[in-house]
Amino acid sequence: MTYYLLDHPNPNCIDRGDGRYHGYMVMQAQPVLITVHTTESFADLIAPDTGAEAVANYFATTSTPASYHTIVDSDSTVRCLPAGLDGTICHTAFHCWNRNTANLGISFAMRATEWPTVDQAWATKALNRAADEVALWCRRWDIPARLVGVGEADAGMAGISGHGILQPEDRTDPGAATVFAPSLFPWDRFIGMVLERLDGGEDKDKDMPALLCNIDGSIYGCFADGIWRMLGGAEFTHWSAKGVDQVAYTKDEWATLRGWGRVA
Repeated sequence: MTYYLLDHPNPNCIDRGDGRYHGYMVMQAQPVLITVHTTESFADLIAPDTGAEAVANYFATTSTPASYHTIVDSDSTVRCLPAGLDGTICHTAFHCWNRNTANLGISFAMRATEWPTVDQAWATKALNRAADEVALWCRRWDIPARLVGVGEADAGMAGISGHGILQPEDRTDPGAATVFAPSLFPWDRFIGMVLERLDGGEDKDKDMPALLCNIDGSIYGCFADGIWRMLGGAEFTHWSAKGVDQVAYTKDEWATLRGWGRVA
């Protein structure tokens, strides 16, 4: 397995011990977060698609301290720094200000504002490539394929988030938003694609909720230790298909019953 930034030393970086790149040779804590980005370069719609390669080359030459673990476009998955697969040491990439430790970064070679207008065949191919990579990371590091907001990330919850979610003061990628909804990025679709790939793993139902609860249209799941967490549409669809029992309450009824457990 090769890594672009290890194979293409950046003359503007110091020697990290295994190459010259923006990042660190060792991540100081096990990954618990996966952050989704867009590179903010235009999608390359003319075959061959060299968008991911062009961004990787930029990282290998720029003096700006920036990098991802992996970049995808419609026909390429460019691994820039090791994320701990196949026995490699998980490196730290510089992709999310003040949150690079325990955080893996993947980026689409496009602009966040392009999602509604980019050719949908291109988008589907890129999403498939990203889902393939993220599923490998989830399985390797036991990261649940669920959306995690900034408050949840601060509390140590593991999962998948966005650059604009974790760094809302100056970033909006991958969906030109600082929230999961509304967002131009298809979060529910993407999480669903990752979950589909994880269905083939031995621990696919390790984090299955004991109960699904519809509270005036908002769906919550009751997980281990009595923790209730709001679910995205893809998660609800996935767990419903698994046959998890469902109940429904009004907000007033729910207020009375919240003593059942903690709300995450």
